[in-house]
Amino acid sequence: MKLFGKQEKDEKDVSCLNLVSGYGLVKPGYRQDLSRSRIIEFAYLPENEKVVLLGSMDGFYPYWISETDIGDTETNTAIVESILCKDFPLLH
Repeated sequence: MKLFGKQEKDEKDVSCLNLVSGYGLVKPGYRQDLSRSRIIEFAYLPENEKVVLLGSMDGFYPYWISETDIGDTETNTAIVESILCKDFPLLH
């Protein structure tokens, strides 16, 4: 894992799980450096044993939303690493 860098070749690609798409994505009206400002939040949904992960650059511009099984630690770890380390060029 490389912080704030490119994805390593042996890391699991989880980009297909990101529910935020380019359609309707609003670019911020100010310059926000994602390499310095990243927020990750999660919610546990006990009724269906799911976890929702949200990555954002601030409270207004989420760049990652996913819903996965709470027991799938490999995927959830890869998602957290992606939120914290991957470049999101749509927002630059």
